[in-house]
Amino acid sequence: FGLGFNKAVWESGHITPKNRDEQFLLVTLNKQGKIQAHQYHDKFEDPETFKWQSQASTTIKSKKGQAILHHEKVHLFVRKNKLENKKAAPFYYLGRVDYQSHSGEKPLDVTWQLQVRLPKSLFEHFSF
Repeated sequence: FGLGFNKAVWESGHITPKNRDEQFLLVTLNKQGKIQAHQYHDKFEDPETFKWQSQASTTIKSKKGQAILHHEKVHLFVRKNKLENKKAAPFYYLGRVDYQSHSGEKPLDVTWQLQVRLPKSLFEHFSF
């Protein structure tokens, strides 16, 4: 995507690069070891639907909230665990997702529709 890495920005999990009509969601499903406030409830409902929670401070009127509701292109990257063989686990790029709905705020609970159905093997891998 031609973007430089900035640890502080990319660790937030929701990246909205300046002067781009794209957003990036980087999601680690297994929150084991995270403090309770960072144990967001992210999961696949089925091979085409992903439930995601924004950061706890996100409101509908915030810059991030507005970006979610009025997005252009959102790319989804997911990994099951943070570590694999004691190293940072790679993310799977699952393509673009389309906003379906949301509820609440602080955090926002968002339902995304995958543009490409998740293969059965990956759906099973990501299921707990």
